[in-house]
Amino acid sequence: MSSIWIPILIIGGIGLLAGVGLSVASAVMAVPVNETFEKVRGCLPGANCGACGYSGCDGYAQALADGATDKTALCAPGGAAAAEAVAAALGVEAAAEQPKIAQLRCQGDCEKTGRTMRYVGLQTCRAANQIFGGGKSCAYGCLGYGDCVAACPFGALSLQEGLPQVNGERCTGCGVCAAACPKELLAVLPRGEARVVRCRNHD
Repeated sequence: MSSIWIPILIIGGIGLLAGVGLSVASAVMAVPVNETFEKVRGCLPGANCGACGYSGCDGYAQALADGATDKTALCAPGGAAAAEAVAAALGVEAAAEQPKIAQLRCQGDCEKTGRTMRYVGLQTCRAANQIFGGGKSCAYGCLGYGDCVAACPFGALSLQEGLPQVNGERCTGCGVCAAACPKELLAVLPRGEARVVRCRNHD
């Protein structure tokens, strides 16, 4: 019997030493938690769209907590509610931010524009744009492969008649779609902006 208990006691002792060692290491090497960061991060929606100019919600929250920026209204998806919550967490006055929406600056749908060549390749606007500008009769117009639709994190865009249509109720004005368009046809403008030139043809 003694021959059975000896390895059991050895293994148990090793496990006990390893547990104590890990407990000590976790206490010694623990990273202090930034309470301000945690408060600010809890106010953000977690979309991680990058519209604020930082690497997602964590990056924006860290910049606010470290004092790298004092702009509390950069979160487009969160809107005014997130701006007020962030300002309250930081103990500052909330900055006013006008709601924005993406606007398409092209009217070249399937009826108004045609194809000058048959493109065979990766079915994305960015890829097609590399081959003679995409092969549409208007070199400045929308290619209609839906890069912006795929990029939108809120499902606010849909392709209709070869053009992306913006759902005003879902669009937060984050600008991700605008960055995805190789023709720069989407602009993020204040809601209700009447002066929108819906064409990018430089000719």
